[in-house]
This record gives sequence, structure tokens and C-alpha cells, in this order.
Amino acid sequence: GTRPCVARPDEDDPIGIYDFLDPMFLCGMPLAVIRYVCSTALDAPQLVLGYGVFVVVFLALPFNLFTTLMSIAIEILILRIVMGAVLLDRDAILARSVKDACEDSSGSGSVVAILGAAHCNGVKKYLMKDICSNAETSCDT
Repeated sequence: GTRPCVARPDEDDPIGIYDFLDPMFLCGMPLAVIRYVCSTALDAPQLVLGYGVFVVVFLALPFNLFTTLMSIAIEILILRIVMGAVLLDRDAILARSVKDACEDSSGSGSVVAILGAAHCNGVKKYLMKDICSNAETSCDT
């Protein structure tokens, strides 16, 4: 079956911890990570090369608590920057595509958007934000 998008309107951030704990998201995460890594390697080989150098340098350092903690912190930072940028940028592009499709339909029918679990809440929030900012009256989300 399909799963509806569930966005929490009380959150200002398009992506929150709730989104990363979603069971459907967690099930699809391993394949998505592999696809994103392969896509990034093809689109930005310099980024992959830079990360490879980072890994080699940290492997050459002696193993102790400090290098382990630094390695973890840097890897989390890199993952947060790359994944955050990819998800937010893609969410904005998808939301714009949905909005354009709605404008093209001129109210003559329904518009169906099929989204991956990682983009569902972000796209909905972008669309709701756009609707609220364009409304002449207040918008209750």
C-alpha cells in the first residue's frame, strides 16, 4: 500500500529527527546510500577523492580515543552536510515541480506526486510554506 506524507506543521525545519526514525525510511536507507554514493562518485569525483584522502590520513594516524572521536565527528559532519544539502536541494526542486504541475492542470484534475520517504515531509513543508506566503489571508498549517 501507499503511505501518506506526514509533516509536523509545528516544526520550522523541513527535516527533523522524526523523519530519520521513520520505519519506511530506515528500510530503504541502505540502498539509497549506495545509490547516492555511486551518483556522487559519477557527478563529483573530487568530493569522493577528498573523502578517500581523509580516510587514508585517519587510517595512518595512531588509534587512540582522540583520533577515534575526531574521525567520528568529522564523518558525521560530512554526512550531515552532504545529505542535508542533497535532501533539501532535491526537496525544493521536487516541490517546484509539483507546484508547476498543479499550475499547468488549471484545476482540471488531480496531480499525483510519487516521492521517496526521505523527501516526503520536506516537499510538503516547502509546498505549505509557498501556499502560506502567497495567501492573502492567514494560513493555518
